[in-house]
Amino acid sequence: MNYTHTIKEIIKDHVAHLKFIQDGKAYYEVVVDMGTSYEFPIPINDMGTGIFNRDDKAILFMRWIRKAMVEETMRQLRPLLL
Repeated sequence: MNYTHTIKEIIKDHVAHLKFIQDGKAYYEVVVDMGTSYEFPIPINDMGTGIFNRDDKAILFMRWIRKAMVEETMRQLRPLLL
């Protein structure tokens, strides 16, 4: 899948926000520019004993963002046009 932004553009100076938890995965979203955002999963069993805040620096999630890009489990979301 081709994404509009590179991983570097997605993580640089952006924040990842926890959206929801479902089916053993936590889903985070990073808003990049003009409302374009990316949603990616983190398997709960992959979190170990780490602390995952509701909002944190996107660079801390680079491992899972890269994995989601390779496995094509990351979704690119576009803003709603009203």
